[in-house]
This record gives sequence, C-alpha cells and structure tokens, in this order.
Amino acid sequence: MTQDDVAEAVRELESEGRHASANAVVCWLQTHGVPATKRVVLRHLHALGAIEKREKRVPITKSMPADPVQMARAQLSDAETALETSRAVMSEATLELMLSQGYVYLGTRYGSWLPSDPELDQVAKAAVHAQDSYRRAMSEWERSRDELAHVKLRHHRQQQERHVHLHQPELLQQREHWQEKVRTAPSDRMNTEAKKNLQQAIFAYERAVALAPTTD
Repeated sequence: MTQDDVAEAVRELESEGRHASANAVVCWLQTHGVPATKRVVLRHLHALGAIEKREKRVPITKSMPADPVQMARAQLSDAETALETSRAVMSEATLELMLSQGYVYLGTRYGSWLPSDPELDQVAKAAVHAQDSYRRAMSEWERSRDELAHVKLRHHRQQQERHVHLHQPELLQQREHWQEKVRTAPSDRMNTEAKKNLQQAIFAYERAVALAPTTD
C-alpha cells in the first residue's frame, strides 16, 4: 500500500459523498485488493493533509444556506479524524522512544541507542511534539462535541418555536399581550393580576414548544 493508494481511496470516497475516515479508507482499499492496515493508513492520511482537504469539500455560498447542525457534525467528524490520526502518531513516536532505550534482561540492557547518537534527541522531541498534537486534537474534539450538542439544542428549539408560531399563534399573542399589560398596568393590583396571567401564558407557550415536533 502506497500513499497514492490512500489518496485515490480518499478521492473516491469523497466523490461518493462519504466521509474518508481511516476505517473507511482501509475498507475501500481491502475491497479493491490492496492490503491495508489502519496504522499505515493513518500515517498516509496525516502526510496527505486529508483533514485540511475535507474542510474545503463543501463550499458555503449565498445560494446554499448552511445547516448549522450539519456544519457542526462535519466539524466533529474532522475533529474525530484529527484525534484518531494524532493518537496513532503519538503511539508510534512513543514506541520508537521506548525502543531507543533498549530492554533490560537479567540486569543487562540490550538494544539501547548510545547517548551520543544525534538521532536520540530527535526521537525524544518527536515524542513530545506528537503528545502536544494529541492533546490539542483531544481538546478540539471535546470542543466540537460540546458545540454539536449546543447547536442541536438551539436548532431544535428554533424548529419547535416555528411550529408553535405556525400552528398555535394565539399562545405567542397571549404571552405578548400580558407582557404589555405588565408594563402598562396603572395600579399595583392590576400589575399583580397581569403578572399572574403572564406566568400562565408563558407556561402554556413553553409547554407547547417542548411538545412540538422536530425534523431530526
């Protein structure tokens, strides 16, 4: 399996509108007779910069309004791929660092790199860099996950409000009516009565919104 094989798999998957995750690429390659492992695929994806390419795959134009939930899901999907890649890179760098230290058997260390080996410092730096990249990717994944949850709640609320405004407009009208009565009540007694009715109107409106259907 070469980097060109992985690049071809990514192109084909994305042309079909599918997400070119490491697992999807492995499956595509194996289906097309190319032996593939997830670890090597992740390394090639990282080298190809496939994550940055996917961020540009759906241009947002004025003629195509953006679906906030779909965008948030796409961002989380990219964050998951970045996390998966950084995790694999960190594991590989850590393993190389561990191997450079050799192995102790019966009190004798075998296979360790000499302290004067100039590559030893580079291996250690690579492990530190990979760990930092992994932690940034993890932080971005957590942010994207929380953002998707927030966007979905907000989007569903908007859908439910639109449904109520369309099918039960009197509930919104009653709420606005009593809000105005509270603001303009000429006496304390009338203000108290208006507040009581406003609370009932708010409860009826919020109950209808909570029970309203959503499209997803």
